[in-house]
Amino acid sequence: MDFLDDNLDLVHMSETARAGARYEIGAYRLWHRHVAYLLEQAGTPDADYLAHAMLAPLGADQRMALRAEVTPARVKAGLATLARAITGGDDK
Repeated sequence: MDFLDDNLDLVHMSETARAGARYEIGAYRLWHRHVAYLLEQAGTPDADYLAHAMLAPLGADQRMALRAEVTPARVKAGLATLARAITGGDDK
């Protein structure tokens, strides 16, 4: 979240260069695989799809649209809540 906010214009440009670009760049693939792995380790069903759901709030296009009304702290807290709900854990 911090990296995204610090580099929002650049990340937005890379993710919106063409339709679907966000999902094709190496950075997204790396983060997706990492999150999916963590979800798999937590025993989460359909970890591959849910990794996309976890990464969605970190999309530059969404962040630009909501930046004025949603603080980085709120995004972080929301992601933590989502992670707990997905994994069924309190401290995962």
